Amino acid sequence: MEVGTVLAALVALRYFKFPFLTAPAAYGLWYMSMDLTGLVFGKTWTFRQLCVVSAIFGLVMLLTTYRLEGKSELDFSFWGYLFGLLAFTGGLTLMESHSEWSKIAYLLIHIALVGISLFLKRKVFVVFGAIGIFGYLSNEAYTHFRNSVAFPFVLSVIGIALIFLAMQYKPNETALQERAATWLGAGGQDPGTSESGLLALNRYRTY
Repeated sequence: MEVGTVLAALVALRYFKFPFLTAPAAYGLWYMSMDLTGLVFGKTWTFRQLCVVSAIFGLVMLLTTYRLEGKSELDFSFWGYLFGLLAFTGGLTLMESHSEWSKIAYLLIHIALVGISLFLKRKVFVVFGAIGIFGYLSNEAYTHFRNSVAFPFVLSVIGIALIFLAMQYKPNETALQERAATWLGAGGQDPGTSESGLLALNRYRTY
């Protein structure tokens, strides 16, 4: 079923240049990565091992999508980023870990996703980064306040804080993107005034 889904999507893309057709292909590849690796290694993965495979596959998909971005006038990359983030962050989230260092690493990874969104101008990274940050803070609140009447109030404070940060982020979005472009060595060119910069910003606002 997974191979058939991927092949059908590729054949359809050969005749119809419709970006959404990359979605079933990416979805099929995601599940195929977990089933195929089990067949190759001749074993049945545990749930945690499936999460590891998913995270690795998601990272590979993100890197591959980044390398292929801009190869076409149509935006085929969005679905690669979406399913790459689903596989990567989903695998990390479902891994059970009692190590505080692992939890901190989880938080830092999702903070990095928010930063990456500035360089790639992709809102999907902001969404997944914010979800991961909220998940970490909620887990910490549950760990330390689950037996306290303060627990719902702590959750409320976390939610209000994230809303406030989002409200502060939006008005400064363009300035942050320009600063990120400068860090990448854009030679001082304003990404908001150049033709390519306008196209990138319009595509970013769309998704």
